[in-house]
Amino acid sequence: DGTFMLNYQLFLGNPSERIKLKLSCRGRKAEVDCGKILLSADSRIAIPLSVSDRAYKPLGIYNEGEIEVSVRSGNDPGQCHVPCVLRVRVELTEEVANDREFKAEFELVASASGGYELLLDGGAPKYVEARPHEPAYFIFISRHATPTLTLIASVPFEKSDP
Repeated sequence: DGTFMLNYQLFLGNPSERIKLKLSCRGRKAEVDCGKILLSADSRIAIPLSVSDRAYKPLGIYNEGEIEVSVRSGNDPGQCHVPCVLRVRVELTEEVANDREFKAEFELVASASGGYELLLDGGAPKYVEARPHEPAYFIFISRHATPTLTLIASVPFEKSDP
């Protein structure tokens, strides 16, 4: 059939990263056009035909011409278990799949939060707030053969229950 479909691949190699895929429609009819575009992702080589069977899909909320999909590591079928290749698919809904006159201008962006942070020898101090189940990873680079590393932790406590 003449169904419109674009496939992208995104390599994920950091277990602490949270990836957000965002498809932004442009133009006068951005909201209407985005309602006719499907964004989904899966790590399986053969992406399931049905969007509902794919590991990552939008929650069904279209916000002013934008579609977002959040990607986290997991063990369910199609979810990434880092390192992995995420297969991202942009396609049209059945309503306009065979409509050769339908046109939509869009931009697809993948952004990451979390991940590793590079600390340079002699650089400015980094402040990180620890949270349960959200690790912070650092890569230390030093110009010295035997670098000295200082970690300072401030742990809040209550005087009545130290």
